[in-house]
Amino acid sequence: MSRRRMIDPGFWSDGKVKKLSITERLLFLGLISHADDEGRLQASPAFLRSIIFPYDDYTLEQISEMLTHITQLNLNVQLYTVEDEDYISFARWARYQKPSHPQPSRFPKPPFTESIRSENGLKPSQSRSGQSSLGKVRLGQGSSGNDSRNPFSSFPDLTDSDLTDFLTKNLSADQPAGKATIMEQIGKMWQAQFGTKMESSLWQIIYAALATHSPLVLAVSLSKLLKYGAGKTKPHKYFQTVLAEHEKKGA
Repeated sequence: MSRRRMIDPGFWSDGKVKKLSITERLLFLGLISHADDEGRLQASPAFLRSIIFPYDDYTLEQISEMLTHITQLNLNVQLYTVEDEDYISFARWARYQKPSHPQPSRFPKPPFTESIRSENGLKPSQSRSGQSSLGKVRLGQGSSGNDSRNPFSSFPDLTDSDLTDFLTKNLSADQPAGKATIMEQIGKMWQAQFGTKMESSLWQIIYAALATHSPLVLAVSLSKLLKYGAGKTKPHKYFQTVLAEHEKKGA
């Protein structure tokens, strides 16, 4: 059950909040109001509409679009899926909310690192030569076993075109498996290539993009990220830029 929550005065002058519509700001505040003591709640559009807009006639699609916009602009609000159920988690919850008698959450933790680093971005990790397993992992499958559809055995040796073709085929084929399964495999690719777990800022942006971009645009953008992300001080910003460029060009 949700309790009284604190709203930081800085919310109203925040540069990211000003990019939200008035209704999106109301939804944002509703998420804070209804999150449990660990900053988590269900993300079903039907559920959110019932508790935040009980007297309004917003469609489920409108709720979903507003929620996606909020998470794209504010990395503190994180969408994730566990066992086909969608949830929201506030990464900086403990920084702003101090319940006197906190109750443990009944919702699962996000399957990624919850902490968010400063605007300096992620600390880049150098690629470990010979350590990548991209050629052994297919989206929607575990890392064990061989996949006859995958002709690649060495990630660093792939051309941009080959990697894009590989990702396009698998993103298209594995869409029925759901976003959580796809994100799990993308996370494995990232960790295999850079030797570190993908942090929530980048995870969140990719997760949101799965619902708004075509497999081709995603594949081209992910290819750039996986090939050249190691040298970027802000991988999440780099991915956003590449994604926007290829969306404009249609891939």
